[in-house]
Amino acid sequence: IPVFEPSSVQEAKDMTRELFDLSEKYSTAVLLRTTTRLSHSRGEVVFGEVPKLSREARFHRDPERWALLPPYNLRKHRETLERIKKLEEDLGSWHFNWFAEGDGDTLVVSAGAAHMYVAEALKTLGVRSPLLKLSSVYPLPRRMVEKALEFDRIVVVEELEPFVEHQLRVAASETGRTPRIVGKELFPRVGELNAQLVASGLAKVLGVRYEAQQGPSAGVELPPRPPTLCPGCGHRAAYYAVKLAAMRARTNPVWANDIGCYTLGFYPPFRMADFTWSMGSALGIGMGISRFSKEPVVAFIGDSTFFHAGVPGLVNAVYNRYPIVIVVMDNEITAMTGHQPHPGSGMGPLGEPRPRVSIEELARACGVEFVEVVPAYDVKRLMDAAERAIRYVRERGLPAVVVARQRCALVELREKRRRGEKITLYKVLREKCVGCGICVDKFACPAILRENKVVKILPELCAGCGVCAAICPAKAIVPAGEGA
Repeated sequence: IPVFEPSSVQEAKDMTRELFDLSEKYSTAVLLRTTTRLSHSRGEVVFGEVPKLSREARFHRDPERWALLPPYNLRKHRETLERIKKLEEDLGSWHFNWFAEGDGDTLVVSAGAAHMYVAEALKTLGVRSPLLKLSSVYPLPRRMVEKALEFDRIVVVEELEPFVEHQLRVAASETGRTPRIVGKELFPRVGELNAQLVASGLAKVLGVRYEAQQGPSAGVELPPRPPTLCPGCGHRAAYYAVKLAAMRARTNPVWANDIGCYTLGFYPPFRMADFTWSMGSALGIGMGISRFSKEPVVAFIGDSTFFHAGVPGLVNAVYNRYPIVIVVMDNEITAMTGHQPHPGSGMGPLGEPRPRVSIEELARACGVEFVEVVPAYDVKRLMDAAERAIRYVRERGLPAVVVARQRCALVELREKRRRGEKITLYKVLREKCVGCGICVDKFACPAILRENKVVKILPELCAGCGVCAAICPAKAIVPAGEGA
């Protein structure tokens, strides 16, 4: 698959548009690869004209192209190789790839997002080296590669693996050219690049003196900001309840975790993620471990992940009788990536009503006998349900499903404000607080903090869930309108 890397936010927009045309022209899928830094960048982007398409969408029948069957595979393989060769020729004139003349016999090759670092580094060093800027990192444009190999020395600047560097080495070997090609000897293969790292590496090759400048200091030490679940998040209550349930059942479960907001259960104080790998892997890996683990396996999976990649694993758990507790963390939305709806949300992308697919009914339809649904804020009920599930799995050797349901607090608060509803905030009664620290140290709601041994709730952060009041053994947390 042809791979392309933009070097700026403007290029990211422009290249995306042009790659649709390129994909159609060459009848191939293409991959637009961005780095973390570029994805988190901001900048002014010129929009350009939005094309108006008047053609009717329809399916073009071409079974010999789309049916990958043995009679056609050999031909398709040959066509793929020919397509790559054609792209090698044509990409030499693509305006996102270009040469810049300069002084000396050392060519600097920048790939994708690394180009902005290279441009800044060369300016800092005060040198004008020849430069090859590449945005098509596979296949490389053949004519540009041939021109690059005429230089005595080539420095390749790219993030992570030496992908372009290896292609240039292969090309040099095939053509008999002998330039000195360097790259990862100078730049790290882990993490990300920056202008100082690139300037330091280029200075060594170009023989230029360079000392990295320390940025200005703010004069204060910033407080740590560990990732945490939002105030009012039902996942926090679910973790708290399930952990207490495991303690009551006198077990030390293997905690299988998945991909979503609830992955934050990995961090203190919960520490309820012994592994987290990919969407749906909590069930797959958890089932494998359940075959030999003396302790029960408890797998956490979100509602959207359950629909996306959890159902096949659940069917497998039933069919092969895996003893695993599956806790579905249901906040009725795909919260981590921006509150997109899913089949269990009951609405479509624009908020229009859609059929709601029931997680619990789906679990029962798959053959799970133990299925319980509990409001995540009801810590006592959820703790009891989780304990029953753990005992059921240990005694029966079959899977159990507990659905911990609580709508995402951010969505709930937003809609309450839109409707003009009052949010009940909570406060700590100092005369009743015994300083046990459960709300701060064990439950760890970010709206609750301890200052000079005094616990207080920040009204600007409180979501009004009331879970802290429910778990406080001294009954020292009450609605803000009550008490002294």
